[in-house]
Amino acid sequence: MKVIVYNMSQEDKENLALINHKKHKITAIKDSLTELNADFAHHKDAVIIISRDYCVSAILIQKLQLIGIKLIISWCLQDLIVDGSMSNDSDFEYIKIKITDSKAAAARTIEILDQWGKK
Repeated sequence: MKVIVYNMSQEDKENLALINHKKHKITAIKDSLTELNADFAHHKDAVIIISRDYCVSAILIQKLQLIGIKLIISWCLQDLIVDGSMSNDSDFEYIKIKITDSKAAAARTIEILDQWGKK
């Protein structure tokens, strides 16, 4: 799968690369997801948002959905309220990983990408 990761630290990058084994094409961006860089997700299959200390707004999630993203994985400790228009789309999935350990979160993320890649 073609994946973009927002707000990726060096530790997160190393853990994802180690566990991924080049199965998925992962593009890393150090900056947090914003209105200005959300368009970088065009032509990607999935978006990973690493946001341990804040939660991405539903508006940004909807923007990603509008540009064709079907899978969003968020490393977030806070809850995001997903409105009806997002949850009614059977081709769209928002998965939250509530794991603070980078290596464990990376492992769970790759498991999810592997499962989605088989769909």
